[in-house]
Amino acid sequence: MYEILICTFGRFALLEQFIKTIRAKCDHKIRIAEDSGRYTEANVAALRSLGNVEFYQMPHDVGIGCKRNYLLSKVETPYFILTDEDHLLIHPDGFQPMLDA
Repeated sequence: MYEILICTFGRFALLEQFIKTIRAKCDHKIRIAEDSGRYTEANVAALRSLGNVEFYQMPHDVGIGCKRNYLLSKVETPYFILTDEDHLLIHPDGFQPMLDA
């Protein structure tokens, strides 16, 4: 079992698209840390509606390191995947090849 950790800075459309590609392959917990302050309640609700998503609004512009460390402190599984919102999951087997390596 693993969790997916995503750092973002105000790029809702990219993040939503990435989560949809993840959801097409798996239903693992997704944790998101965001620090632009641009996300509305509707944006956060839309992300949560994709299922098993936790969203953390960080103080403005704390930086990638702070967001990553915060997300790492929340991990509850033996493994995790740390990524950014500008990726797409296109491999037909999702994250499984990385786990098999």
